[in-house]
Amino acid sequence: MEKKPGGLFVAPAPKDEPVKEQESTTKKPTTKEVTAKAVAKKKEPKKAQAPAPQKRKPALSQAEKEEVRVRRIKNLTLMQLVTEAPEERFIKSIAKDDSEAEIKRAEKIFMQEASYAMQFFAENDYLTACAKNDPEAVIDAMINLASSGLSLNPVTKLGYLIPMDKKVRFWASYMGKREIVMSTGMVKDTYAKLVYEGDKFEIQYGQDGHLTHVPDPWAEQKAENIKGGYWYCELNNSAVKFGTMNADEIESIRKRAPSAGASHSPWKSDWEQMALKTIFNRGFKEMPKTGISDSALRALETSDRVEEDMMKQWTKSRMVKQETFDDDYSEDDGISDAEVVK
Repeated sequence: MEKKPGGLFVAPAPKDEPVKEQESTTKKPTTKEVTAKAVAKKKEPKKAQAPAPQKRKPALSQAEKEEVRVRRIKNLTLMQLVTEAPEERFIKSIAKDDSEAEIKRAEKIFMQEASYAMQFFAENDYLTACAKNDPEAVIDAMINLASSGLSLNPVTKLGYLIPMDKKVRFWASYMGKREIVMSTGMVKDTYAKLVYEGDKFEIQYGQDGHLTHVPDPWAEQKAENIKGGYWYCELNNSAVKFGTMNADEIESIRKRAPSAGASHSPWKSDWEQMALKTIFNRGFKEMPKTGISDSALRALETSDRVEEDMMKQWTKSRMVKQETFDDDYSEDDGISDAEVVK
């Protein structure tokens, strides 16, 4: 210290010293740490980016939707057409309610009927050709079967899958229609019969109307010996109804059938059943329908409309020259497999 006059000591002025830079508190990362951080960043899941707005495709028109549906059906195999495509609608048609037990019952019936249907196709090449020609008709036939409440069981012969107009159709047999009518509870008895040469047959209409048929048990029962047939219905109130159909009318139905010329035509394999059904169809229009479901009636009307069209053609043909009839409606109207699959 420096002594000043008066005895005071004065502290020397501090010397200027270089100011030390304040050390940074942030530690620089090492190369290893930088590398590890980069690797970890790569492993982090990338944040999902919002998709760029896309233009909404215009909704398909009804015609376009139908085209897509038809295209899908045409790509199905025969097995799929029978065992898969109609399954949901078939089960819905026959199930009484939505309970698990009822659905299982309906599924079991569908599987059995699909099996019967495949037997029809396995035994009839012409029927298979028709299925290829119009796959959707196969599905419709299975749905009509379900709606009718009948079966394709070959033992009971209540219904058939038959080729008609290049399509597969379900046809209720004579016995099938009879069962439906009897199930109404309003009919005591009903049937159809064929009358052959040698049989005694008498019919009278009016107040004392009656029908008498005494078959000849020794007569040769062939198609060429048939004079005609009749249907008979007795109601529970004892009222009786009946009607006839001659051989020409039965034969006209057979000739008009598009399958008449096919090798596996039902008119060849089950001629009697087809003839009886044709006769019974005429009487069915006059029988009580109360108790028959609307869906069953619609299924039966499908085959009836085909037969009615055939009868209209036959009736119209009677008004023109015979040679025109022969030219336009020959027995060779049945189409072959080659004509179906093109």
